[in-house]
Amino acid sequence: MNKLCILLLVLLVVLACHHEQIKFMDTGILAGYDARMFPCLANNICSCPGGIFIEIRGSTYRFLELPKNSNIILDGSTKFPIKVKLNWEKSTSCPMDLIDINQIALF
Repeated sequence: MNKLCILLLVLLVVLACHHEQIKFMDTGILAGYDARMFPCLANNICSCPGGIFIEIRGSTYRFLELPKNSNIILDGSTKFPIKVKLNWEKSTSCPMDLIDINQIALF
């Protein structure tokens, strides 16, 4: 009887501690910093310079910042490439190759 109670208690603790796992829509590779300087075009559309290059499904995009809940640290000592999993969408603020990352984690 004691063994059964202990087993049930352990099972209850395991189930109670189960964390909800985030579902990621894509994987990608952080490739490095964008150090290019883009001028504004003739029709006054600027191409949003800077950011970090990321390769997703064979296409190269850029993003300007990581989400606040990210565990990834990008500073001057970061070694690229970095494999990641992420949820993202095309940026509405910049018409070129910029994306907004909603969630990201190391792969």
